[in-house]
Amino acid sequence: MYLCNNCWKQFTREYSLKRHLTESYSGNEVNKVIHLLSEVIKIHNADKVIMELFGRYILQTQKIVDNKSFNTANKVIDSAADLNDVFYVFVDLMTTQMSEFQKRDSGWELQFIMYVEINLNKFCAFGGSSYMKLPSFIEKKKGIVNVHNQDQCCFLWAIISALHPVRERTLDVSSYPQFSTVFDIE
Repeated sequence: MYLCNNCWKQFTREYSLKRHLTESYSGNEVNKVIHLLSEVIKIHNADKVIMELFGRYILQTQKIVDNKSFNTANKVIDSAADLNDVFYVFVDLMTTQMSEFQKRDSGWELQFIMYVEINLNKFCAFGGSSYMKLPSFIEKKKGIVNVHNQDQCCFLWAIISALHPVRERTLDVSSYPQFSTVFDIE
């Protein structure tokens, strides 16, 4: 298993588990994946995981060879997750997709599994967006503090503005403490 290069290193990690056999993954390879997931959880507390299996298929009647992939949906994992269960649920989903593909597109046969990619994306439960202008009828009521933030943490700025009210410059980010000094988040 190795870390693939990508341009989003601060947000996502992509690992590839090479497998050039049609046999199932061995216990050693499963342990590598589970160890990887547990190490990531220690660092980020929670991550979104997606797995994608790549296989080489052949259409015997036309002698066409093609690579096909099958993936899972994102799943949030944290320290409470049963990582063994997560791995095997993912494998079952991808195996089902492979089987349905072979039945649906008759003639395609799996030659071998090429590799499995494991994408780990940093999970932040406190997501949001940057500042958005309020509709004028709400803005005129002067009942909402809409902090003019430039990052993707508007929800956190809204909480900070409620916890630390100010009398002047209520829309200015610099009027409030940085949320990272108030909340223990990554």
